[in-house]
Amino acid sequence: MDYSRFDAIELSSEEEEEEEEKRLICERRAAHDAVRRAMESRKRGDAREEIFGLGAGHHGEDVVSLREYAWEDGEREVRVCVELPEEDMSIISSGFRSHSLNVELRGTRRYRFAVAELSMEIRPNQSECFIDEYGRRLVCKIVKFGKCPWSVLACT
Repeated sequence: MDYSRFDAIELSSEEEEEEEEKRLICERRAAHDAVRRAMESRKRGDAREEIFGLGAGHHGEDVVSLREYAWEDGEREVRVCVELPEEDMSIISSGFRSHSLNVELRGTRRYRFAVAELSMEIRPNQSECFIDEYGRRLVCKIVKFGKCPWSVLACT
């Protein structure tokens, strides 16, 4: 009996399976690369747009993030102090939510100080921000919801 015909059929089906496997691998690799590129792009975009970091302000103006701060835990409130890079700065807006704060300032440039996720709940309507009498520090008085001590200011 001549098996060459069956051998040819078997070889062609193995080749087809290999080609199909290669095609699937290429598709998966391309999809993985596309997801990786999208995530890298999103990270770059998020770094500019998230609550802290550089972000486009109103009128396309860049906003500089103020990231360094000192904080002090009291019985009923937490005080956060941020050294200001310029004198004669003013607070444009300040916003408090139950677990976050966001302050925008104006000097020769626009600045932002924000804590996206405070470690505990606060009383937003009683909290406030101001610039000290020397004009060198932003002070945020954050009124706690409860009297419990805070071990950290922000959740990471």
